[in-house]
Amino acid sequence: MEIDYIIPTWNSGKTIKKCLEALTAYGNPNQIIIVDNYSTDDTIEIAKSYGCKIIYDKKSLGSARKKGLKSASTEWIGFVDSDVVISKEWYNKITRYIEDRVGAIQGKKLPVREPFRKIEKERMKKIFNKGVYKLKKGERGYTDNTLIRRDIAIKADIENLNAFEDYIITQKVLEEGYEWVCVPVFADHYQSWNTFIKKSGWHSSGLKYLLRNKKIDVMDFFKIFLKYNIWYLVDGISSSDIEYFKARLMQWKYHWIGLLQSEKLFKIER
Repeated sequence: MEIDYIIPTWNSGKTIKKCLEALTAYGNPNQIIIVDNYSTDDTIEIAKSYGCKIIYDKKSLGSARKKGLKSASTEWIGFVDSDVVISKEWYNKITRYIEDRVGAIQGKKLPVREPFRKIEKERMKKIFNKGVYKLKKGERGYTDNTLIRRDIAIKADIENLNAFEDYIITQKVLEEGYEWVCVPVFADHYQSWNTFIKKSGWHSSGLKYLLRNKKIDVMDFFKIFLKYNIWYLVDGISSSDIEYFKARLMQWKYHWIGLLQSEKLFKIER
């Protein structure tokens, strides 16, 4: 089964070559669609060298995803972030979970940076000890290396979202009566340190936007915000690694900054 892959980009030259090389070699692509935020580095030059279809969007990350979906044609599409690199086994493993009742299959990313990789590997081992797990209404799925039924994802109202657009896509999949399945299929994540830290601010600012625009109710807003808030602190404190603790503390700080300051301060650089 061939898949159309959609990759939002913005000055992604440092990682996009690894991403495209792996998708081309191992992902069985029908086409790879780059939706670019008018990059000023060599992102587009690299993408063209791999024969990617290139379209542009400057509105938002959600708008970029929607344009990619409209440009795709396969039944299942793959959302892959420009700093994520799939493995040789990724395609064969993740497509095994395609069933009639499944609407999305979410792989898991492993950071390449230590000690984060070791810690995340141990966490994933515990999480998947009993096999795959399915998301419930109100829970958030991610779209960094995820297969989704195109006809469902394209219905999601995400055009104005610069963060948490994946939450809206998740809810749409579940509302349509399909399952969102998280599976033990892994990809390498080459995320920059700056992005890793500030991403928590983008998340909380995006969550606030959902509340302001009545895309999420107050109870779910506080439930999700507090879940992340507690997670950053508890996960950092429970680790014996000082670097990991500092990183989680910084994420906790930006999580509050994203809530208290304007969403315009947090542009997603990917």
